[in-house]
Amino acid sequence: MQLQAVVVEATQSVVEATKVENSTRLPNAAVSRLPNNGRNYLNLTLLTPNVAIVQGPDGDELSIGGQKGIHNNVSVDGADFNNPFFGEQRGGQRPPFTFNLDAVQEIVVTSSGANAEFGRSSGGFVNVVTKSGTNLLHGSVHYYGKDGALSGQPHHAGVTLPAPDFTQHQFGFTLGGPIKHDRAFFFLAYDQQIYDDIKQTNPNRIDPLLRAWMDTAYAGALRSDYGSIARTNNARVLLAKFDFNLSDRHHASLKYNYTWSEQQNGTFDVDSWARSANGLERDHSNAVNGSLVSYLKPNMANEFRFQYSREDRPRPYDGPRSGALGANRVDAGNRPFPDIAMDFANGYRLGMPFFLPIDYYDTRVQLLDNVSLAHGDHFFKAGFEYNKVHSIQTFVGFANSRYIFASVPSFLAFAADSTQTGGLLLFLQQAGDMPRISRTPGGRTPSGRSTTVCAGRHRSKPTRSLRRPRSSSHRSLARRGRPAASPARSLRTARSRLTRRCGSRGLASRTICAATASA
Repeated sequence: MQLQAVVVEATQSVVEATKVENSTRLPNAAVSRLPNNGRNYLNLTLLTPNVAIVQGPDGDELSIGGQKGIHNNVSVDGADFNNPFFGEQRGGQRPPFTFNLDAVQEIVVTSSGANAEFGRSSGGFVNVVTKSGTNLLHGSVHYYGKDGALSGQPHHAGVTLPAPDFTQHQFGFTLGGPIKHDRAFFFLAYDQQIYDDIKQTNPNRIDPLLRAWMDTAYAGALRSDYGSIARTNNARVLLAKFDFNLSDRHHASLKYNYTWSEQQNGTFDVDSWARSANGLERDHSNAVNGSLVSYLKPNMANEFRFQYSREDRPRPYDGPRSGALGANRVDAGNRPFPDIAMDFANGYRLGMPFFLPIDYYDTRVQLLDNVSLAHGDHFFKAGFEYNKVHSIQTFVGFANSRYIFASVPSFLAFAADSTQTGGLLLFLQQAGDMPRISRTPGGRTPSGRSTTVCAGRHRSKPTRSLRRPRSSSHRSLARRGRPAASPARSLRTARSRLTRRCGSRGLASRTICAATASA
């Protein structure tokens, strides 16, 4: 009697019936083995569907499902890793990395259909799961480097210039192991980059007339404002994680994450602009988070997570200032040069960018607890989350004024003769509400203080309670090429102006009545 062979084949279903969200999991094999220029973990999200890199307000950012970056949610071990103001991951888009790639166990990207626990973002969701220590001591070391000796010499108009300085070193390590066998474990990860680059090596890109003016104006203080620009992109990140098996039913984890980055001349990456049209970009953050997972019954579990974090992102200006010049035509208040743009064909710009300086920080307190229950073929999960974000940004845009000229000759014509602007305007406005009536009385008067600046097309916006306009009489005289009124006459005219304003608005049924008056 001969028995026939029986072949049993099992195939995986194309559709995962228990999965309702559209998500992709990148395991550790993909994270550790795939090439990754810069070692930024967010680059790996491009391997998943519906994810692309787009230009955001502060650099490149992730777009998931066509949504803006501010609609995404990035988390590390379930704790928010977002910047609430710029709508990006903590640390920003300028640093080469904000997390050690060797500390990543896996990455999960959810483009749509996230569950209620993580579904507060209309865009996508990216969760990074970090590694933990084990009973075996293990670690890794890495180094990647580029040296300026490999840089070629640039050639401009037949002139061979020295090879630009270029250096990039990226190095780090991981180390994990037991603190107490089967009970307590540790894991450390550190990564650092040192990056120096020289750009804008051709000084002939600037109009010769403008170069001659910068060589002699203000005792040559702007002479170094053109030429090669040194840029840095340095970063440091640290992760320290501790895991504890409190019992067979309770597991605790505590993690500390630190990030630091600095980019000298990192505000703009436009090689044709002056050195002063830039700023120093900095960012550093500290975060402490932890979790406690308890298995209450064979089919019931409870998870508690917490986080406290703070991110500081100061953006100072480190270019030339007028107070160090000692020139009578320049304000002696040690103010930076205003933002000056000219020559739309070649696009040259100098002075402090109009939106700098900026002082920003945010703090986050996050508490979350949920209970999971499995019953037959059904799975239930319920819980709560408390997520409080405190964000402060001092933005004094246009406080130092901005000037725009159509060409270099037009700028030089005005710069040859500094002119007097009107005084700073002080205004006070009070708002009060009555039933169906809104009142906004206020007053405005010049302060009588004068400021000397270079003339041109001036663009300014209110900054807190101060505003600096140019008088209409001076603007018309400047256009005709005639000298402006004397400073003394301008000040007398400014002090004599006092504007009183009053307005009200009433609402009766569906009719709105509005009235204003001024003198």
